[in-house]
Amino acid sequence: MTDLSFEQTCRLAREVIIPGAIRNFTEHGEVVPASFVLGRRDPRTGKALDKLALAIVPLAGDKDAVRALQQRVCDRADAVAHIYVTEGWSVTLSDDAPFDDPYEGRETLEQHPDREEVILITLEHKDGGAMWKLPILRDGTRPTLGPLQEDTGMAAMQGRMTGYVRKQPEA
Repeated sequence: MTDLSFEQTCRLAREVIIPGAIRNFTEHGEVVPASFVLGRRDPRTGKALDKLALAIVPLAGDKDAVRALQQRVCDRADAVAHIYVTEGWSVTLSDDAPFDDPYEGRETLEQHPDREEVILITLEHKDGGAMWKLPILRDGTRPTLGPLQEDTGMAAMQGRMTGYVRKQPEA
């Protein structure tokens, strides 16, 4: 079996996952959080497969329970890649400014003065990471989306909803 490369997985996100999130938001005014797991094993049974399987996991509830479920599915599927779609708050830090912890003195990013509400799509692949953001604009009667922002050169991701894809041992 051949794994999808990082570039092929980014293409899957761009051509299938992101348009689906946009369509969902356009029709319903929100995005239901979901995980898309590309794995070598059946995520229900752990049985080895002769081709990659895509498992779609709708998510709801407590963040710790959601995180544990995503990790369980990724582990059982022997995940090559994990794509996570959710709504949230984002704060962009400039490259030339000294690091300022956006959470300092705040419970959530929702309290940060420079926050931006976004649809966030993160991709963890055994060979790299990527992130896409779509700003949510609430300046009319119905929310709309701003332009897609892409970062496909991420060496690592941090946060509660990351770290699902286990690094593969070198052959």
